[in-house]
Amino acid sequence: MNQVLQKVSNNIRLLREMMNLTREQMASDINMSLSGYGKMERGEVDITVSRLYEIADVLGVSPEVILNFDPGAMIKEMNHTTKEKSPSPPTPQGNGLGEFLINHYLQSRKGLQKDSE
Repeated sequence: MNQVLQKVSNNIRLLREMMNLTREQMASDINMSLSGYGKMERGEVDITVSRLYEIADVLGVSPEVILNFDPGAMIKEMNHTTKEKSPSPPTPQGNGLGEFLINHYLQSRKGLQKDSE
């Protein structure tokens, strides 16, 4: 199995789970059969660019986030940011913890990019 495909498929699954979406919801939202979506999420079939954009839209992230998502780095950055900025971790608001974690991760990445410039 292609390592890149496996990473992207795994990222889709992780992001979907963080957003509390079911495979059934994802399949329906991107007009795929549940079986076809399952194969894609397991890395058994290639993902087209147009399908990647559809998935990103449903997850509310950019395709770049799906391609580069690193849960280990997200947790590490959140721990580092939280320790530096406040004695207690920030609390999620809005649509839930998954969205909060993804948004926090993206903000941390933006801050790191600015610091390195």
